[in-house]
Amino acid sequence: MTTTSLVQDYLGNIPASLFGENDTVHKVLSREDIMEFIPERDSALFAEKAVIIQTVNGGGSIVLWAIVSMPITDFYCAGHMPGYPILPLGVGGWMLSQAGEILAAYAQNYYGQHSTQRNVPLVIETGPVLSKNRDFLIPGDTMITIARIKRHRLSIYEIDTEAWLGNQQVVCVPDMKYAVVGWDQFVGKYPSHEK
Repeated sequence: MTTTSLVQDYLGNIPASLFGENDTVHKVLSREDIMEFIPERDSALFAEKAVIIQTVNGGGSIVLWAIVSMPITDFYCAGHMPGYPILPLGVGGWMLSQAGEILAAYAQNYYGQHSTQRNVPLVIETGPVLSKNRDFLIPGDTMITIARIKRHRLSIYEIDTEAWLGNQQVVCVPDMKYAVVGWDQFVGKYPSHEK
């Protein structure tokens, strides 16, 4: 079975053109697995499932990228064009940033010699949220999000993200930067607001 067909069986309709001949499945992540990598929960957790892909470059180095399935629900579209709900572009950008979070946190564990430390990926810089066609994302659609590492140094990752609906790219956010910090470092800096 090819990498493309494995991913399509798990996540659904994904354009085969996104895959290269040196791409293989590195890890399949359920929603529960994703929650091990990022701290979002409940209504802030868009990702349903994900596949981490590895590409072996000519020099033998491994580059990781992610494909994340994100269903569009009434909750995310509520109040945006009453009677004709569509996903707000800003929420689409937020969803794309989460795909990058998953990739940055996973990659930090992988490149960090398979660390078992729980990490928190934080967006520290973002490019513009760009609509790529005239169609809208509506409740019932499933957005397939691609996140690719452009470069990384230590715990800083620069990631390009894009979202697809079927064979059409619908939104992208280039040049997002993430800092991946340890959970203890994160919770030690900010007091809990939970009651």
